[in-house]
Amino acid sequence: MIAQAKMHNRRDDSGCCSRIFLKSIMVVFNTFFWISGAAFLFLGLASLFLRHQYVPLLETPLFALTTYLFIGTGGLITVLGTVGCVGTMQEIRGCLIFVHEELARNLNVTINNKYHFDSGITRAVDHMQTTFKCCGTSSIWDWQYSAWAQDRARSNYTSLVPSSCCISPNSSCVQSHLDIHPSNVHTEVGWLLN
Repeated sequence: MIAQAKMHNRRDDSGCCSRIFLKSIMVVFNTFFWISGAAFLFLGLASLFLRHQYVPLLETPLFALTTYLFIGTGGLITVLGTVGCVGTMQEIRGCLIFVHEELARNLNVTINNKYHFDSGITRAVDHMQTTFKCCGTSSIWDWQYSAWAQDRARSNYTSLVPSSCCISPNSSCVQSHLDIHPSNVHTEVGWLLN
């Protein structure tokens, strides 16, 4: 029974940061994205087939250009929405690379600029790192140039990562580059890559 409890993956829990919840949000988003693409495509094709015979009566090519632009945009959005939905449902990382890159970039900006200075963000990042047993977005080096690290350096604190990165809850599990070892800090790749 203890082995089963240890094998339980916290990312599959039903909370607001669980894999199931995030997949559901992504499917809903991609479905709306797909519907908007289908609407653009429908409007473009309807204009092409129902009104295109009147194009020679117009002085400018604006109507034809708009029609083809709607068809192209709608087709692209529909394809991207389909790839996003399939990628989310099947967990195909290659299909979700744009989403991953955007999330990683935004999380890095948040970690670099707001951690320690905004208590809500600090609690959320600490909870994320503790729950997913990771440190930073992609590695512990994400903390190296953060405003938190610079503030700690000015205050003569030597810890290179927050305590939420530590396997054992203590405030300074990594005090130098030599201390980076799986025995004292979470070295699993950040939650975004899992």
